[in-house]
Amino acid sequence: SRLEEQLVYILNMSCLGSVHPLLPQICCNIAQEFNVEVKVESRAADVWTWSRLQNSCNFRGCEVLVVDTEGYDAQILRSLIEHCRWYQNDWP
Repeated sequence: SRLEEQLVYILNMSCLGSVHPLLPQICCNIAQEFNVEVKVESRAADVWTWSRLQNSCNFRGCEVLVVDTEGYDAQILRSLIEHCRWYQNDWP
């Protein structure tokens, strides 16, 4: 259903440090269209370094790295570079 699609969309939205800019309007649209009040809570998320990711998932390097991290892409890449300074064979 359309309501379910909208709720799943909200569930999969992410934003670090603040409310996603589209969230208030989407909640307002849902209230008007379906007469449902949506209450959203923030969730804490772990922040992992590249080293932690590799060690936890037991992999070395990668062929393709796709990064979409709400503006934190450069920090992810810095973490990867720092890891690879110590572990030269892990370069993607």
